[in-house]
Amino acid sequence: MVRTATVWIQVTDSCKQALSGATFRVTGPATNVTTAATTGTTPKTLGAGTCPIQQGTCNFSTGCTTVSLNVPGSGIAIYKITPAKTAPGHGSNLRFTICNGGSDCRHGPETATVRVSSSGAVSATVLNPYPDGTTVTWPTNKHAYNGSKTDPIMFHEFGIGNGSIQCDGDHDADDYLTGTPGSHCNSDGD
Repeated sequence: MVRTATVWIQVTDSCKQALSGATFRVTGPATNVTTAATTGTTPKTLGAGTCPIQQGTCNFSTGCTTVSLNVPGSGIAIYKITPAKTAPGHGSNLRFTICNGGSDCRHGPETATVRVSSSGAVSATVLNPYPDGTTVTWPTNKHAYNGSKTDPIMFHEFGIGNGSIQCDGDHDADDYLTGTPGSHCNSDGD
């Protein structure tokens, strides 16, 4: 019988609002699945701290989903998790995008690398490519997420607005913000 580890995933907006309705693609050894949609009905604020929030919790009923990953008989199995479908729009966020930091994710989606050891221990990090090509690996406040209900793998989806808030003012793909432009929102260098 194959042993499995249940891994929790949580998604928020670019700050700390947990989002419902997102799904994730999970690939790895003998695995190619899409998760169920993240739970909840409307965005809910997670904890305190700076944005983007680094630590979630799935004891909180919004923004979470799970996946069962096979535990290897020996060594480490490596899985990749990427957004399959973003959360639906809400409020000034007409929709969400697959990275954090701006409306143009031309450098790809956030991607979690998940390592499952033969003991069933889970260790995960999330790589976010900003619109300007700069990257950050989360969490920045500890070594890795353990994928438990109290330490879920955190994804962040940036809210896309109506074009009234600009990154660089040239009215292209990176100019659909819903808040103050960050330092990495410019995808075209102009």
